[in-house]
Amino acid sequence: MILLRLALIFACLLASCAVAVAAPRKAALSAREVSVPLNIRLREANLRFGFRLLSELTEEAQPREGNILISPLSVEIALGLLLPGASDPVRREIASTIEWRDQELDQASEALALLSEQFRTDEPRIQLTLANVLWAQGSAADLSQRFSGLALPRPGANVLIANLQNSTTAIDLNRQLSLGTSGQIDRVLDRERPQTRSRVLVNAATFRAPWRQAFNPVETSEVPFTLSDGKQKTVQRMGMTGSFRYFEGRDFQAVNLPFGRNSEWSMIVFLPAAGTTLTAFEDDLSDERWQLWMQQFALRDGAVYLPQLRLRYGSGLSRALKALGMVNAFSAGTSFPGLGTALDEVSHQTAFEAREDGLEPPLPTGDTKQRPLSIVNPAQSPSARSERRRRAPFVFNVDRPFFFAIYNNYSGFVLFLGSVVDPTETTNSG
Repeated sequence: MILLRLALIFACLLASCAVAVAAPRKAALSAREVSVPLNIRLREANLRFGFRLLSELTEEAQPREGNILISPLSVEIALGLLLPGASDPVRREIASTIEWRDQELDQASEALALLSEQFRTDEPRIQLTLANVLWAQGSAADLSQRFSGLALPRPGANVLIANLQNSTTAIDLNRQLSLGTSGQIDRVLDRERPQTRSRVLVNAATFRAPWRQAFNPVETSEVPFTLSDGKQKTVQRMGMTGSFRYFEGRDFQAVNLPFGRNSEWSMIVFLPAAGTTLTAFEDDLSDERWQLWMQQFALRDGAVYLPQLRLRYGSGLSRALKALGMVNAFSAGTSFPGLGTALDEVSHQTAFEAREDGLEPPLPTGDTKQRPLSIVNPAQSPSARSERRRRAPFVFNVDRPFFFAIYNNYSGFVLFLGSVVDPTETTNSG
């Protein structure tokens, strides 16, 4: 029987800790000490890597039947954690895959500190969780030493030793992952089957938060949702009215729906126009277009109708990462001193929910006269308020496949990218 050792890079609820690693040798710089140019480069890399990874996974999923929910930010952190344990060629390959240049590679600890900082929030009801689990053959002491250079400024480092062919171990580890993600992800290891792969990195990320303004429960009703093939399913559709940051592109509508008291995070929903497919919209995604779009959102009165969502996604990323250039990390015979040999797989697990609850009460049906749901200061010039009153209220009715992002309005980083073809589908194992 092969005894597999587990190095658990574990993060609890991010209100108290973000990323923890085994036996830290020294603390990395805090995000406040990271240079502005590095911040900008990492934000741009986050977008480029996210859209490229989504494109590869979408291509793998053809013909398209299931939803896709990825966290490019958490995958970047997970792969970045491997850098100190990799040979120089593999390090450069990983860095290139996540769109890091030599400057980011030279400042890996600072870069990881900044990325992990995105998972922190001062609002207690916003729950962002991140967990990275690495299992590999070898002693706990060896693993601790090999990954000691991964120090990030967070407490809670753990190295656990486990025989993964023991069903009790699988139960214990799944329980820990469930606790670390508030029960949103509760199973990665199969207790019924022995684990045959000896080098697997599991990356998990979840997001749960109340809206700034609640959806009106009176508006929630069963309505048809048209799938990509023209068939229809019944969904629970939420509704609310108000003033939102809104944008209409050539072939889509988009609205920014903020979470929490400070509106730091938002769900930005993109609805392709009738007659335009979700695939066509996603084919046009790029970091350049994204940054241009973000500058064009403006406050406007309207009504938003959105299906309730409970998304769980899991997928092996090895094929997509190889397509993006990370080949040697998975190749037999690769020099990967920190692991002893190449990776077998990178498993990505995510969870996100959208329900009616919010911090501010919903408006009466049809009432749009309220404090604007702005991202920062809601104050506007008289001319801007007058322009908003002159424009007819928009209607944003998500009744067909759509795309969304969980976006940090302050830093510009993207936590999640979601592609929803069927809101009634709760789990997609990729």
